[in-house]
Amino acid sequence: MEQFQKELERRPERIKFKAKVGVEGLERYVEWSDMCEFVEEQIQHEDQTWNFRKIIGHRRDLGPRDKPEIQIEWESGEITFEPITEFYKDEPWLLAEYAQEKGLIDDWESRCPRLKL
Repeated sequence: MEQFQKELERRPERIKFKAKVGVEGLERYVEWSDMCEFVEEQIQHEDQTWNFRKIIGHRRDLGPRDKPEIQIEWESGEITFEPITEFYKDEPWLLAEYAQEKGLIDDWESRCPRLKL
């Protein structure tokens, strides 16, 4: 294995991945590191969570009993609404920063008293 690894380091052009793409069977070479990076971005963490890119919005016009939700853009490109109480568990500072920028701290704290924004 060590000899194989040394050979790859000596000849980086050998670290390629051949894939068929499209109806015509277009062959395309992708560097192995690019392929691994793509796969790693799409894989869930061991604790069943995903990486997110940024908070892009929040639900407006909440009813009196509605809990606030933020709109998240995930590394996979998916966009979803998530309860602020769940997001707060992992990223309290980012949530507080977003709430402060948007003038939402008082409203969110009154709807979710356990949060300390």
